[in-house]
Amino acid sequence: MGKLYSKGFQEFTDELLDRIGKSGIDSLSPDEIKFLDSLKNGGDENLMREILIDNFAPVTNGIFSFHLIELPETTHTGYYIRGILTVPCPLDPSVEVEIEGALIENTDEGTHIYDYFWVNEAEDDIVYDVGDIIEGFEEEFVEFTDRLVEQLGRYFWKY
Repeated sequence: MGKLYSKGFQEFTDELLDRIGKSGIDSLSPDEIKFLDSLKNGGDENLMREILIDNFAPVTNGIFSFHLIELPETTHTGYYIRGILTVPCPLDPSVEVEIEGALIENTDEGTHIYDYFWVNEAEDDIVYDVGDIIEGFEEEFVEFTDRLVEQLGRYFWKY
């Protein structure tokens, strides 16, 4: 997997510098100050990643939500995006379940691959894939993932 080209990193840095200009250094959190200090020494990549992830707001549409757990990675065909997807439970849609996995965006073909599975331990470890989980919400899920990829693109990648 390739290097992440982060538009979000520069925007985040600019935002912090603007806040210092308007309200002083005391307007920053300790992590934000650590982040800026790390830039003086060439940057602490792990700290930068952590702060960027923390500042990417979860995406939701009222049915599904997505919380980023790692910075997206570029691949030779697109992006690999790990996160936690909150979805209606296949057994009881009034209950939400959180499943960790990945959305794989193939930019060459304009398609998404969903690597999410939920294991129901109460039912002898029956495995539900994303198709089972979104049954009845297919259109909403497609709209949701399109919006998620668009939002990630605005935050992380230069076009």
